[in-house]
Amino acid sequence: MPCQVPAQPRSRIDAAHVLANPAAYADRPTLVHLAQLVCASAKGQALAQTRNEQVRAPCRPRLIVIEGGRT
Repeated sequence: MPCQVPAQPRSRIDAAHVLANPAAYADRPTLVHLAQLVCASAKGQALAQTRNEQVRAPCRPRLIVIEGGRT
């Protein structure tokens, strides 16, 4: 019997679930932020860290999610 693989990785499915109702996760802001990061990475976007406004925009560190696992 062949193994069925979901169309999207579990992290994207869970992130979409969290972002569909972020009010339900208001007590866990880090989880909501991680979900935003996962969805932005899936779209090819990168979230810029804006704490350091003095650094020019192209030089600011960018956050992306690298999906994968151990081999």
